Parts: sequence; C-alpha cells; structure tokens
Amino acid sequence: MLEHGSTAPQRGILPPGAVRHVSPAAPFRWLLRGLRDMLAYPAASLFYGACFASLGFLLYAYTHQAVKYMAALTSAFALAGPFIAIGLYDISRRRDAGLPCKLGATTIAWLPNVGNIATFGGLLGILMLAWTAVALILFTAFYGNQSPTLGELFVDVVNLRDPIFVLSYGFAGGLFAALVFSVSVVSIPMMLDRNCNVFYAMRASVVSTVQNLPAMFIWAAIIVTFTSIGLFSFYVGLMLGIPLLGHAGLILTMPLIGHASWHAYRDIVAPEADIW
Repeated sequence: MLEHGSTAPQRGILPPGAVRHVSPAAPFRWLLRGLRDMLAYPAASLFYGACFASLGFLLYAYTHQAVKYMAALTSAFALAGPFIAIGLYDISRRRDAGLPCKLGATTIAWLPNVGNIATFGGLLGILMLAWTAVALILFTAFYGNQSPTLGELFVDVVNLRDPIFVLSYGFAGGLFAALVFSVSVVSIPMMLDRNCNVFYAMRASVVSTVQNLPAMFIWAAIIVTFTSIGLFSFYVGLMLGIPLLGHAGLILTMPLIGHASWHAYRDIVAPEADIW
C-alpha cells in the first residue's frame, strides 16, 4: 500500500472480517517487531525520539511551577504525539514493503491524506480542550487560586493528602484517555496506509478496541508505562541537572511505541484485498 494507489471504501459500516481478533499476547509481539524496526533504522527513529523529547521539555518548562496547567500541556503532548509518530509509522511501513527509508520522505508521509489526518487532529484537539477544561475545574475546586508546584503535587498525591481530588482527577483523566485511545489506536496508521476517510478509520479503531478488549487493555497499559518511564526519566534528569539522562528516556521509548503501533494496526485491521 506504500504508493497510496488504492483508496479504502468510504462506507459507514465496516465489512465483515475487517477487524481481526488478536490474543492478549499480541502487544508483546508488536513491541518486538517495533524494536526490530528501530534497530534497522536507528538514526531516523531517534530523530523522532528527539522530537518527543523536545516536546517533553516544553511540557516540563511550563508545568513544573504551575501544575494546574499540566493537563493542558499533557494534552498537547497527547495531541502532537500521534502526528510526530506518523514518521515512525512510515519507517515501519517502508520496511514491511522492503523499500529503502529516507528520513526526509518520512517527514512528509502525511501529505497524500492531509485533509483527513488534519480533520482527525481537529477532532482530537476538541477532546483535549474538553479534558483541559475539566482538569482546570477540578484544580480550582480543590486548590482554589493556588497552584502547587510539580513537587508539591507529587508529595500531596503520595501522602493522599486529598484522596477525593486524586480519585476525581484520575477518574476523569482515565475516561478521556480511554476515549482518545479507542478512536486513535489504529486510525492514523490506517489513514497513512490506505488513504481512507477519517470517520472510516475512527470507526475501525473503535471496533478494533471493542473486539479486542484484553489485548487493547494490555497495549494501553504498555503505552502508559513506556510513556511514563520516558517522562519520569526526563523530569529526573532535568531536576538532577543531567539533561542527557532526561532526554534518553523519551528518545528511546517513544520510537519503540510508534513502531509497535504500526504493527498493532497491521495485525488487527485486515488487508483490503482480504475483505473487499
């Protein structure tokens, strides 16, 4: 599908067999394949990892002294992340097709389907704005006009100083995260690969999630774990004055997740030739 020669049907209903069932062990297989892609094209992969690290730096710079805005910046990370990862999807796609991969080509891989990808970005942005508004309301309700620093919030959470806030914030954040995950888990790789309509891709993503709940739960947990490791090492590195340590986490973990996400899509969504 590399040359975008075919266009997925723009129908509202997915055909039978469009989404395949995968085992709960599948996410670990995706990680292994993603690691192979990363090792095959380390320079290009690490370039995108550096882009994630730069985004992480902005997140830290704007939130460590005004943590009530953390949701807004985290939303920006969650919003920009899938689009930065398009380059990683394209690296994996080219490797699957046995074609050479040049970094420059991967940076414009989104152009053939820019309208649908941009529309998806707008829809995702609306969800992120809604989460930001809810998070600010919760912070105002529990902290008033005072905004704790990142360190103070960490101490409050660890000591369960305000368990109702922790539960409320965690529950609301979890709902938004689950919604974003369900509509995006295969949608961007699918739009990249098949040049398809945004709503067709989102529908495939939701169906993929619903039909593979055990595997998707594990995959979501892996994504959260790897992202958290990357961000945590980033914050620790900056606080210790060791920028290299801080950057290494995101530079290594995010490309791995990006490549693995491509293989998740390939494993779950059947090739067009098999369903049409």
